[in-house]
Amino acid sequence: MHLIDMKKITDSLSSYIAKHLTKLIFIILLAMLISMFYIDYSAWVSEKFKNNFSIVSSTIVTTVICLVSYIAFTAYLGKKYSLRIDKLSLGGLNILFDTSRTLYTNSVSNFLDSKRTLFRIEPKYDNFSDVFESYFETYNFFRHEMKILDPKRDKDLYDLTNHILQELNKFLTKNQNNYRRWYQKISTDNTIEYSGEGSGKFFYNTTIYEIQKTYYAYAELLDSFRSINTFFENHVKVPFEINSEKWNW
Repeated sequence: MHLIDMKKITDSLSSYIAKHLTKLIFIILLAMLISMFYIDYSAWVSEKFKNNFSIVSSTIVTTVICLVSYIAFTAYLGKKYSLRIDKLSLGGLNILFDTSRTLYTNSVSNFLDSKRTLFRIEPKYDNFSDVFESYFETYNFFRHEMKILDPKRDKDLYDLTNHILQELNKFLTKNQNNYRRWYQKISTDNTIEYSGEGSGKFFYNTTIYEIQKTYYAYAELLDSFRSINTFFENHVKVPFEINSEKWNW
């Protein structure tokens, strides 16, 4: 049984397309240049252009799209670039074309810039149930975004992302299920467990800080949150240029 080297096949295909595309473009341009010496276009080119303006504009846009698609395809074969189309219409084309590394770091920076609880947890104000949702969203975000990275060329970012996923997975596995079951129970029953009786305090008229302190593993959970904060502060802040000082209340 023979193994097929897909990298060699894709490299050969990319080289073949590039080689013949260049020849085709050269032939078309040469033909247009030669025709200018033998054909008088002045009598009808202006009128034809006006009558077929929409066709001409569509052709130009289509040509640009085809060229961009070709560049994206050949670049994708080598996993060197990523293409993201923000806006595409007949009248305008807005394209971002960056290396996968640049696109990834920009995407992560923009995402983390609004995720304070990853860097600073505030027990007096943060609803831990909502924070769990945010952490799970962050986990899925990194798992999805890392697909554009090359494990060899972008090894540092790839390894860092795996480390982030490991830390978040460990935190969620250890804490999420127990806390959610407890929180759902007391919110449904509208009761809070206090050592004394007759306090007159219920779920709906008690601050989130007081409620969460009654969780049976509150100290351990708070330590886990602070471990996540320390990890992101020490390992994630600098590579993605996050200004965590803005959350120093």
